Amino acid sequence: MSTYYALTQSEKKTTFSHFTTSNFISLFILNIIILLYTTNACSAPVNTEDKSFIDNFNTNTTGNYTIKNTWTKGGVGSFIYDSTGKRAQVLTGDDVALSFSRNLPVLDKGTFSLDFLPITKYPAGGIIDVYLRQDANNYYWLQNTDGYGAKSLKKVIGGAVVASASFSNQYSQNTNYTITIDFSPGLTTVNAFGQVLTINTNSSSIMVGSFEVESTQQRAYYDNISYKNFNNAPTTLRISQPDGVGDTVTAGSSYNVTYSLGDTDDVVTAAFFYDTNNTGLDGTAITGACAAAPEGTGVTCSWNTTGITPGTYYVYGRTNDGTNPVVSAYSPGVITINASSCTTLFSDNFDTNSTGSYTLTNTWTKGGVGSFVYDSTGKRAQVIVGDDVALKFSRSLPVLGTGTFSIDFRPTVKYPNGGIIDVYLRQDANTYYRLNNSDGYGAGYLKKFVGGAVVDSAVFSSQYSQNTNYTITINFSPGLTTVNAFGQVLTINTNSSSIMVGSFEVESTQQRAYYDTISYAN
Repeated sequence: MSTYYALTQSEKKTTFSHFTTSNFISLFILNIIILLYTTNACSAPVNTEDKSFIDNFNTNTTGNYTIKNTWTKGGVGSFIYDSTGKRAQVLTGDDVALSFSRNLPVLDKGTFSLDFLPITKYPAGGIIDVYLRQDANNYYWLQNTDGYGAKSLKKVIGGAVVASASFSNQYSQNTNYTITIDFSPGLTTVNAFGQVLTINTNSSSIMVGSFEVESTQQRAYYDNISYKNFNNAPTTLRISQPDGVGDTVTAGSSYNVTYSLGDTDDVVTAAFFYDTNNTGLDGTAITGACAAAPEGTGVTCSWNTTGITPGTYYVYGRTNDGTNPVVSAYSPGVITINASSCTTLFSDNFDTNSTGSYTLTNTWTKGGVGSFVYDSTGKRAQVIVGDDVALKFSRSLPVLGTGTFSIDFRPTVKYPNGGIIDVYLRQDANTYYRLNNSDGYGAGYLKKFVGGAVVDSAVFSSQYSQNTNYTITINFSPGLTTVNAFGQVLTINTNSSSIMVGSFEVESTQQRAYYDTISYAN
């Protein structure tokens, strides 16, 4: 059994390794090559069509490439011109590898392709490696073999593989192949050897500035090398629902907008809007899932129609891949939103003094006690508190699992630095909805409590202001609860537990305020 000493150069260091005949071939599977590195400055990309390179070898241009004999145990290779076929040829042999390389205009998005015709492998297998390099540690690497198993496409950042995909088969001798690599930060696709590989799990940029092709124990022809700016495909967007047939909902219900969104070389989302007509793109944004809907074919996003004025509306979408113009599309028909029909089970507009019908609790008395009085001039109730004083008024209600509660709130004086309002819709002490906001202590929230634990919540983006009229509306149900208050809409819909509301409480903490027009309906 013969013994060899092989020289192996990696990105980090050069070492001598001791191998026997039986394990020498496996050395190639571990990529026994001397890599040729060309470093380019990482300038900002300017992807214009003049940043291209083409060589179809109509004349002998082999002298324009940098040649490196990367494995010379069996001799040296050569890079020659085939004048008959007007193409380049790499000649190698057993234990011989050669690479040819060239600098390129710097691009972070582009297309590289070349024709590859392998003709002889030595003795049991041949290997092709194609590198698109930024520098020694950042590059795309395509490798496949005839004899050593199917290989892969890899993306290397900082010397580490950050994304990869594997071929399902090797190549064959005396077969013409075109290898095409469409590269970009978020998505890179290879079409080669009758297969398509895609890597899209890492969005790091590689500023390609050179290519290198290496033939290991593989005699082959190379032709039609092409490198150009990436022709970015436009995004496609189509809305199929609403189409005007049976698209009717009651305000407060959810409607599924059906759409198809796709982009072959970018990851995109669509934002949807509703409009009274199907022109102008001048409608109102739909919040929630339809604000950033993902790609898919015949998929849906849920539109919560709470607070939408009854009427007929077209839906349109807009999407942008960051390269091409914005793409938009209108629905083929309209959705009809009808006014909700409900029965009012309790209301109090304080046309007369009904303050005695409520249960009062002084919940904080460090600075004194509060009072709940009737404002006969404004025909409304008033809570009077002060610094370190809080008062709550409450009332039992008919039990509902789904309903609407609303109240008018006008804060007038906070003590001394901030006021707080809390509204509770209760089943019992441990199961309830709670709305909270303040003027002075930060924006509040909507929370759902079941068994004493918060099971769902949403946060206001701003506080309220003194001497401003607000209507607070809470539409509650097991699967979806929406609050419209303080110029904002909050929605919680991740927990479907039922809360059987049977009372409400309103608490003013260091907040003098008027309250009016209390309503509770199914």
